[in-house]
Amino acid sequence: MIRFTELLVKDVHVKVLHSGVADTLIQVREKYWVPKGRQIIKSIVRKCFVCKKFNFHSGTQIMAALPRDRIEQSPPFL
Repeated sequence: MIRFTELLVKDVHVKVLHSGVADTLIQVREKYWVPKGRQIIKSIVRKCFVCKKFNFHSGTQIMAALPRDRIEQSPPFL
């Protein structure tokens, strides 16, 4: 990737407030034609720290099976 293209895309990405690939591509294409523009913008947006922070999806907690003595009915306070 050419350094100028990378700097241009990063600047536009910040100016459109990290709104994503489509909006960044639209703004870049208003003035410039970048070969493989969508691929380049996707790679830059994926590396963007701010976008990673706000698009973070937390994982799901994996629960283990409960022990048998906690499942079976028993009298209290034994």
